[in-house]
Amino acid sequence: MSNKLQSDIERQLTSRCRRLNSAPIGRDDGQYVLCWLQQTLRGAANPVIDAAIALGNSLDLPVVVYHGIGQHYPHASDRLHQFILEASYSLERDVNDRGLRFLRVVERQEQPAKGLVYRLATAAAALVIDDLSAFVGRWQAMRVAKRLDIAVIAVDAARLVPEQAIGCDCPTTRQFRARVGDLREEWSGDYASIEASVAPFENELASRHDALGHNWRKGISTLIRECDIDHSLPAASWCTGTREAGLQQLYWAGSKVIPGYASNRNNPAVYGTTCLSPYLHFGVLGPQDVVGVASQIEAPRDQWKFLDELLVWREFFHHTSLRFDDPTAFGNFPEWARQTLALHASDPRPVKYDLHALVHGQTDDETWNAAQRQFLIDGWMHNNLRMYWGKRLIEWTETPEAAWDTACYLNDRFSLDGRDPATYGNLRWCFGSGRPAAEVPIYGSVSRKSDRIMRSRPGVNEWLFTAARREGPMVSIPEKIPVWSQPQASGKTAVPYSDSENQRVKR
Repeated sequence: MSNKLQSDIERQLTSRCRRLNSAPIGRDDGQYVLCWLQQTLRGAANPVIDAAIALGNSLDLPVVVYHGIGQHYPHASDRLHQFILEASYSLERDVNDRGLRFLRVVERQEQPAKGLVYRLATAAAALVIDDLSAFVGRWQAMRVAKRLDIAVIAVDAARLVPEQAIGCDCPTTRQFRARVGDLREEWSGDYASIEASVAPFENELASRHDALGHNWRKGISTLIRECDIDHSLPAASWCTGTREAGLQQLYWAGSKVIPGYASNRNNPAVYGTTCLSPYLHFGVLGPQDVVGVASQIEAPRDQWKFLDELLVWREFFHHTSLRFDDPTAFGNFPEWARQTLALHASDPRPVKYDLHALVHGQTDDETWNAAQRQFLIDGWMHNNLRMYWGKRLIEWTETPEAAWDTACYLNDRFSLDGRDPATYGNLRWCFGSGRPAAEVPIYGSVSRKSDRIMRSRPGVNEWLFTAARREGPMVSIPEKIPVWSQPQASGKTAVPYSDSENQRVKR
């Protein structure tokens, strides 16, 4: 690699990095640079790993890449564990191929993982971590940074244009689109990784490695059975979490879906969406991967529409998520939406469904049932159905707050792309992040959504009839919806999100 190319790569990495504490980088007894991957589960084209390598090279230290999975993260289940461990399998292989040490720890009774990051950090010169804007990864990074006496560096690998390059608040998609449009070309080039100049770390680590073995599928199944997690929710059968499976899905989308995307994306009866969101959520694919394929599509309207979904709407929700101390909080809606929903909170609800009926898609609404059974069975839901699905919950639950908690619970427990800034952004739209509408009972000025236009599209009625009757698993139901409120991670006061331009959310 030429010195200029190396310099360009390191300059771009610097723009992706931010310090989470003021501890010094490097110490005399540091044996390695620790790279802790919480959700960016790819060994290739991964700025988190590359930043760790660049730092390790400068300190003449090897890099240890650590991936751990606990038993007690919110909604831990066979479904999430399997996808994560499949991603971890290809992550380990690619990390090893890069000449780095890899450590995987799957928490269970015989393999406790509590406090492991701190134990690993006692021998580290610095900690490099993925910079996340929602769910447990965000507050865990801040908590660890406060307690460690070594530098903690967070790396933005979830977006094409990193937050620091944007450099300002963009409260509307109009502003955000203009800002990232000016920067996109600079960040859209081919990704080049950094090579480690130090031999792999070979000494003993603070925990033993959980190997998956030659038969990695069997190894994953064995580990999952030993975990104290929700075993009633099975893995989704349509996808595998490996890097290879993600790339295969991406190449299929590039040839079969993105051409025609603008016309077909709102029809659930055809293959009009890419189904890439689980791979993006868990970082198996990065936006650079997707842009590289989409940029080859010779259909300008479809290409523009798809990239607008990926690089404007998805990344806009990551951008706005950082403005909230808790991206899952009901109070993040515009004041007018909260006021109008509160004003109509006591309006009679024609029908209320218990959590068992909602979870299993057993309402009197065929369209809603079809949508929920996609969540229940596939761990994914068509983007156009999500809008209808979310809004109906407002009239089926006791209060607007209960509707929001229910929507977050169903999204986060069942969907592989739940617990994500983009899905929270979609849910906020359902509860009033767009323009006010004519006032009606229950919803007040929050707009409703009909399935009439959707049902007018070719094949949709037949598809809904079949989808609403799919056989799904009977899963465990809690006595009440668990609510995990994110601790004060950013130190900022939450700023209610309001965007009068955003009349609808696109994914």
